[in-house]
Amino acid sequence: MFVANKNNQSVLAVDARRNSKYTCPGCGEAVILRHGQMRLSHFAHHAGSNCEVFSEGETKAHLEGKTQIFDWCRKNHLAVKLEAYLPELQQRPDILVNWHHHWTAIEFQCSPISLEKLSARTRGYYEHGYKVWWILGQLIW
Repeated sequence: MFVANKNNQSVLAVDARRNSKYTCPGCGEAVILRHGQMRLSHFAHHAGSNCEVFSEGETKAHLEGKTQIFDWCRKNHLAVKLEAYLPELQQRPDILVNWHHHWTAIEFQCSPISLEKLSARTRGYYEHGYKVWWILGQLIW
């Protein structure tokens, strides 16, 4: 995950400091800052975490793709949030951007997803007043 909380404020991993304490925005557990020369800066749960919101592994392509979308939105002066946790849906879109006066979830989907799961998540967004854009890799029929 690229975002964690510190003192109830969201902090991007690229802006985080090694000796500070951060928590997961989904479950509230402590997380570890990981960054170096060979990988993108990110936060990770400790081994054995029970977090269900931020527990999925992310490929390098997924991490880089959502970073590029987020950076493009910021460069174009759009109100944007990376990995914003939506408690009413108990999920987090990769990007949440205010596009033409509507909060729009952008899902950068690199791993296979079933049509049923994609449909259910899309319905959830719309039922809670969000628009959604999907950027799809593989779809399982």
